[in-house]
Amino acid sequence: MNDLTYTQDGMFTRFMPETAAGENVWREMALQNEGVAAVLNFEANKIIQQIRSAGYKVSKAKKITTSIDDLLSELMA
Repeated sequence: MNDLTYTQDGMFTRFMPETAAGENVWREMALQNEGVAAVLNFEANKIIQQIRSAGYKVSKAKKITTSIDDLLSELMA
């Protein structure tokens, strides 16, 4: 199981905790980045390597395939 997962868009790589250990890493990142666990894409590989070197598991988040309409339908049910 991954401690953290990440997503990338045009400019940023954002991290999400998946375990209690991942929450600790996320909090530390947020403390150093004005309250967010995100870095510019060109910094991402270095940060991911640092996280892995510290003994945590991190990987890219799976792409969401559910449409917003399906999610809303589930919430309304």
